[in-house]
Order: sequence, then C-alpha cells, then structure tokens
Amino acid sequence: MVKGSPHSKKILERYARGERYSKDALESMRLKRIKHFLARAEIIHGDKFSYPDIDKTFVRAKIEIPIQCSEHGLVFKATPDNHLVFAGGKCPKCGKAAKSRSAKIKYHRQYERWLKESLPEHLSLLSDFVDPNEPVKVLCLIHNREESHKPIYLKNNKLHGCAICAEEAVTSSTKLTVEKVLKDVDLPENLTVLGVEQGEPNKHGHRHTRVICSCDKHGIFKITKGSLKNSNYRCQDCASLEMGYVPQRLGKLVEADELGKPCHLALMKVKVFGVTSLKLGVTTRTLKDRYKDALVEIFTDIMLPERLAYTIEKTLLDKFWEVKDTRIRAIGINKESRWAGDTELFSLNEHEAISFALKQEVVKQKTKFNLVAE
Repeated sequence: MVKGSPHSKKILERYARGERYSKDALESMRLKRIKHFLARAEIIHGDKFSYPDIDKTFVRAKIEIPIQCSEHGLVFKATPDNHLVFAGGKCPKCGKAAKSRSAKIKYHRQYERWLKESLPEHLSLLSDFVDPNEPVKVLCLIHNREESHKPIYLKNNKLHGCAICAEEAVTSSTKLTVEKVLKDVDLPENLTVLGVEQGEPNKHGHRHTRVICSCDKHGIFKITKGSLKNSNYRCQDCASLEMGYVPQRLGKLVEADELGKPCHLALMKVKVFGVTSLKLGVTTRTLKDRYKDALVEIFTDIMLPERLAYTIEKTLLDKFWEVKDTRIRAIGINKESRWAGDTELFSLNEHEAISFALKQEVVKQKTKFNLVAE
C-alpha cells in the first residue's frame, strides 16, 4: 500500500496510465456482456442467428460483430445493440420482410378500424372482417339488399354498397346540369343557358343530352356541351353570318379599302323543295343564272358594289332574324342535300317591311361612300 492512499502502488500506476480496470477485470466484464447478449438474442430471435467467433469479435455493444442468418445463409455486420432492437436483427433480407409484415399489420388494422368506425350509415356489416381483400357481407339499408364486397372496395367507394347504390352514384355524378355547364363553359355575352334536355336512351343505354341556350340576336337553340365549350360560334345563325364566302369577301374588301365588283342585291320569291319563301341575295351573276328554276318573282333588284351589297345583306339578316324562314334549310338537312342560300330566307309576310328597310340601307351606304343615290 502507498502511504496515505487506500490503493496499492500497482493500481496507482495503472490509474496514472488512464486505465481504470486491469486487463483481467476487463476481460471478465467482456465475457459477461457476451453471455448477456447471447441470452437476450435467444429470447428475441430464437435460434435464427449465429455469431461466428463471438468470443474474439465482441468488444462492446456499439461495435459491429459478424452475424449469420440461418434463414437466408447471409453473413452481415451489425452492432449488438441494433441486432437486439430491430425486428429483423439488421439482416438486410429479414429487415425487408419485417417491414412488410409491419406495414401489412398496420394496413389490416386500418381497415378493421374503418369498418367499425366509418362504414357508411346505409350499410350494416353482416360478417367478420378477415382481410381488406377478403369479401365481407353487408346489408344495404336503403334497398334492403345483401351483397358481398371487399373492404378495400367499400372504403374507396363510400357511396356504394350494392348494385343499385353504385348505379345511382354514377348517374348522379355524370348527369349534366345547368350548374355544371356554367362552371365548365366560358360563355360569350350574347348567350344565356336556359336549361338541359335529357334525351331518350339509345340501344346502348346512353342518353344524348343537349344544352338549351338563348342567343340575344337569334333566339333559342340546342347544342351539345362539347360544341358549346369548344366551337368558335355556338349559335348557328351567328356562325352563318361570320363564316363562309360572304364574310371573308367583305373582310378582304374592307381591308383593301375597295368597293369590289358591281353585283345584284335582290329581294325575291323562291320555291325550293315545294316550299315558297322570301330570299335576300347578293350575286355578281344574273339572278336567273344564280337561282335558276327556284326563282319565282323579283321584288327588288338594285345594282351596287360588292362591299355595299354585302354590308346591307349582313345588316338586314341581323335585323330580321326573328322572322327567318328555316323550313327549306331543315328539309335540306333531312335530305342531306341542302340548297345553297338557305340561310337568307324570311317569311313572305315580311316582304314589305324588309323591302322598305333594304331601300333605307341602300341610301345610307351610298351616302357614306359618296355614291349618287338612285
């Protein structure tokens, strides 16, 4: 013993070197830790793992040792601490399997809890839950029907539960309403949606649905939602005024600041498909050559430059759209053989009113272009 110290000289020398325990003591503690580790490993993992040369490789709990998995024949390294904590013992393959089992259990419990707490009120569970993909029996309280469905289907389609519920849900989601049209379609200012017309189902059970619209200029018409959304001209009468040869020809004349060729602006009685109507027309040919056997009588025939004639025609078509005669056009569509010029027809009863308006517009346009009025 060293004088004034309870420790021997040998112990004090070891302390001076920074060594708290002797080599024999350290080895004894290491062997005890090995024994403790192996006992815990057997409790947790059974005989699934072996530990090659553990007497030599084990230093302490946070230093890796080689471990062999008997299931996969795989030797891997892991710290003793992690080996005891992780379900797969840190074996790469066992770890994946353990994660998969854990996820499956969590998934299973999730569906079990949903069936107990969140099953839709109109359904009653008649059989025990086994697995999300194993059908269970349910009773639909609305339609008093018993059916078997997988819990995964019931959870992802809460409104369903029987064939009738499913059909009603699909019908409700796909049924076109005014609200859906207004939400999905950007309407021009001149159009108003009045309603939706559900057609009769065809042989496949599909219904042809039409949107009922009103044009400020041309009145009520029906159109599909797709055409209402995607076409440039929703109203056919508006389209006829803006499309075709006449609007393009007039646009070119205006752009070039030219008056164009001399032409006839005429108001005539015509007979097509056995139907008599009032025709407003513009042509650079003779009226007989243009309208042939359809021409019955000429009420007004004025020679004008193309630009003035087309402008007056467009103005009158827009002004008298309410009295347009669509019979010849409808017959032509039905026969799949339309008569050229069927969009500029009016009721014969409006002959005098249109003739008076035509002459007023002629004076106005000639004055505008400094032409001598006839």
